[in-house]
Amino acid sequence: MKKSVVLFLSLLLTVGAMTACSDNSSTTNSNTTSGTSQTSSAASQQSADKTSSADTSSGTETSAQTSAEQTSTTDNTQQFADSDTKDVTGESANATITLSGSSATLSDTTRGSFADGVLTITSKGIYRVSGSSENISIQIDDSTKSGNVYLILDNVTMTNTTNPCIDVQNSDKVIIQTVGTCSLTYQNTDTSAKKDGAVYAKDDVTINGSGTLNITSSLHGIVAKNDLKITNTTLNLQADKIGIQAGDSVRISGGTITLTSGHDGIQIANDDNTAFFYYADANMTITSGYDGISVKSGDDSKTF
Repeated sequence: MKKSVVLFLSLLLTVGAMTACSDNSSTTNSNTTSGTSQTSSAASQQSADKTSSADTSSGTETSAQTSAEQTSTTDNTQQFADSDTKDVTGESANATITLSGSSATLSDTTRGSFADGVLTITSKGIYRVSGSSENISIQIDDSTKSGNVYLILDNVTMTNTTNPCIDVQNSDKVIIQTVGTCSLTYQNTDTSAKKDGAVYAKDDVTINGSGTLNITSSLHGIVAKNDLKITNTTLNLQADKIGIQAGDSVRISGGTITLTSGHDGIQIANDDNTAFFYYADANMTITSGYDGISVKSGDDSKTF
C-alpha cells in the first residue's frame, strides 16, 4: 500500500536523514520556509527516528520522519554566492550557440568546438543558447577552471537518447539561466549509463532565471556530484528514477519547484558527513515513489 505524506511548512524546516521504504509514495509541498538539513554518523547512533508535526493557519498537519544531527540557518548569504542569483541575460554574450536538429553552431570557435553530437565549451564566459535539437549534448569542459560559465537557455528545446542534454565535466561553476520556456528531455534506455541525468554535473551547478525549465528523464533528472543550487526560477521535473541526486548539497531559494519521481525526490549523500539540504522562500511540491527528501552521510550513504 502506498503512503501519501503532505507537508505544508510556514516557518522553519530542519530535516535529518530520511530512510527509504520501497513501497512508499510521498508528496511534499512547502512554501515560504527556510532551513538546513544535515546528517552525521555519530548523531545517527544516538538518535532514533522521530515524528514532528505542526499546524499552519490552514489547519493542515505537517509530518516528517527525522533522524541524525539537526542544524538550521536562515541566512541566505551563507548558502549562495552573488553568481547564483546574478542576471546576465541583459549582458552581451561572449558566444552564441544555435541548435538546429542534429547540428549545433558555436559563434566563436576559440571557445569550443562541435563534433559527433557534442558541443564542447572550453572557457569561462556567457553563452546564449537558442533553437531546438535532437541528440545534441552541450558539454562544459574547462580543464583550467578559468571562471564561471553562464549558459543562457533562451526558449531552448533539447532531446537526447544517449547523452545528457547538459554535461558538466570541468568548470569552476556552471550557471544555467532560463529565458522563456525551455525543455530538456533525456530518454536513455541504457539503465547502466554512467551519465544518468538530463543535467549531469561533476562540478558545481546553479539553475536560475525568469523562465521555466521542464526536465523529463527516463533515468535521473539532475545529477550533481558536488553542489546544486536552484534560485528564483520555475522548475518542473519528472524522472523515472531519482528526481535530483547530489553529492554534497542541494540549496533552493525562491521560485517554484514541482518534482515527480519514481524513486527519491531529492537525494543527497556522501561519505564525509557533510551532506545537507537547504531551502528558503520556495514553493516546492514533491511526489515520489520513495522518500521526498533523503539526506545521508557516512555509513548511511552506501545506496547512493
